[in-house]
Amino acid sequence: MNKQDQRVGEGAAAYQAGGDMIVHSGMSPGQMTEIMVGLAAQLAFYQLDAQQTVEDRLTLFREEMLKTFAQPGRGNPEAFRDPDFQYMLNDAQIAYARSGDEVVKDTLVDIIARRSLETERSRIAVTLNDAATKVPLLTTNEFAELSLVYVLKHTQNYTVKNFLKLCEYLRSAVMPFVKDISREDASYWHLEAQSCATIDITEVNIWHIFKQRYGGVLGRGFDRTQLESHLPDGQKNALDGFIIPCINDNTKLQPNATRREVFHDVASGAGLTVAQLDNVWNLFEGTTPAQESEQISLFSTHVPDIGLLFGLWQNTPLKNLKLNSVGIAIGHANAVRVTGFDAPLGVWIK
Repeated sequence: MNKQDQRVGEGAAAYQAGGDMIVHSGMSPGQMTEIMVGLAAQLAFYQLDAQQTVEDRLTLFREEMLKTFAQPGRGNPEAFRDPDFQYMLNDAQIAYARSGDEVVKDTLVDIIARRSLETERSRIAVTLNDAATKVPLLTTNEFAELSLVYVLKHTQNYTVKNFLKLCEYLRSAVMPFVKDISREDASYWHLEAQSCATIDITEVNIWHIFKQRYGGVLGRGFDRTQLESHLPDGQKNALDGFIIPCINDNTKLQPNATRREVFHDVASGAGLTVAQLDNVWNLFEGTTPAQESEQISLFSTHVPDIGLLFGLWQNTPLKNLKLNSVGIAIGHANAVRVTGFDAPLGVWIK
């Protein structure tokens, strides 16, 4: 062994080794101070930069608010005197200033405008207050999912009187959300976590939705013999005033209604029971496509990517998603933003 002899001064350290040595020395207080001063200088720079960004975003938010309130019937300026409304407005501005997300901004502006129309502390006012706090916590995926489920499960377009009008409605009011729908379960879990919806154990088939709301424009029709076979003796002509040539095949017949409940109403004077009317409606409904591939094929010429909608609905929690009042309010506001959809929110939140 080699003899090693070392002398060191005060505050110094000596190391001995018979081979290679790696020494990790701690950072000195002077070095730490130098780094912290440097970081602080950078932080001040970024704070100034962030402050300008915040001011720009707040200016944009206020401009959008003013444009919305300038539209007749969209907002009530007197709401700015209400402390509760001011509180929500302040939180909304802060939320947009933090994110800068255009979807968040536009959705919040619509919710705020609608909230301003509520002059009393109603359930809809409380719901909109709550919705405004949830909007900044959602992404484009969640907005699309809420709007798609809201439009399909909770609304009906009463102007749809034939199959082509239904296709036009799907193109304009439903398909614009499809591109933003997530296939990840986490997106739907997030909606649950934010108390906008629940993933229910039961599922709703998308074709069932179409049949329930627009079944009268989806069937191929029946002939006179089939109709009479579904009517009681002595009443074979009872529905003559409530049956029309089939919309999709004028050589056949169909009930003069777009959905079952309407048929019940219009044919209530025919002298038939509800069960007998249902027999006739079921006859017509049985002429709609039964297989998913046939259903997609029915629409595909007029509604591009309709197969994607069917696939997303079937293979994600969309079919199980049950919106609460907050989810409906956000889905409604986003539908206004994306498609121009509009209807009184009080129809769904009373």
